[in-house]
Amino acid sequence: MTEEEFRSELLATAASRAETHSNSLRDAFVAEVLERLREAGELPDAEPCPEQLTGQRGRRLELDASHSNDADDSLVLFIALREGSGAIPPTLTLTEAREQGFGRLLGFFEHARDGWLTKSTEESRPLWSLARRIETGSKPALSG
Repeated sequence: MTEEEFRSELLATAASRAETHSNSLRDAFVAEVLERLREAGELPDAEPCPEQLTGQRGRRLELDASHSNDADDSLVLFIALREGSGAIPPTLTLTEAREQGFGRLLGFFEHARDGWLTKSTEESRPLWSLARRIETGSKPALSG
């Protein structure tokens, strides 16, 4: 399978998932990628956590999913770029990747680390526990 074929198949599967589950193409794309990563045994506990917020000084914060690994005390944060509708998305420039991707994800992390997100978010939201974990640098409590 070529890269083009893979991309087309992935986007078609995500579009079908979006239609079936009545959600956005972006959410369906993230769900499809997470499912494939789980099936490959790469990130078995990755969870969607779609958030688009405005932080301090109007900074845009975004997150689509996260995965924590207690074995190596790591945290992986995901963001999907572009919500386009075509089968083959246009090329993403480095500037767009920095601004729309890394900058917004880094903003999310920094706002969590500094405690702003836990103070600005209801404790009942999944985002709060993730932000708290980042803020305290601790592992999540085990329930049992």
